[in-house]
Amino acid sequence: MWKSENALDEWRTANPWRILTEVDAKLLAVIVQHGVILVGCWRYPDRSLVKAAQGLQAHAFHLAAVLDTFDGLCRALGVVARCLAAGCRLNTRNTAPSTAQILLALDLDGLA
Repeated sequence: MWKSENALDEWRTANPWRILTEVDAKLLAVIVQHGVILVGCWRYPDRSLVKAAQGLQAHAFHLAAVLDTFDGLCRALGVVARCLAAGCRLNTRNTAPSTAQILLALDLDGLA
């Protein structure tokens, strides 16, 4: 998923050194993206990691703009984490429920 969502196999040049630099930059971005998604929505089983990645990419310019200040970056990451926690939900399926839907529908009180 990370390769296709972040276009790791696409580049805009034929120069091998520029390709290497672009792939390295994208890999660094994927590491940051993964960390933010872990903090923002990993604990919610009904969240889509693809939608979370797209949501984070929508905030990329905002995050880049505040990289020079620690407080600004912390505030921006807090906003992104709240957006990921509130949104990025999996689409519900009636005919073939997802594993997250099945797990969330269990009556855990009845199991004790």
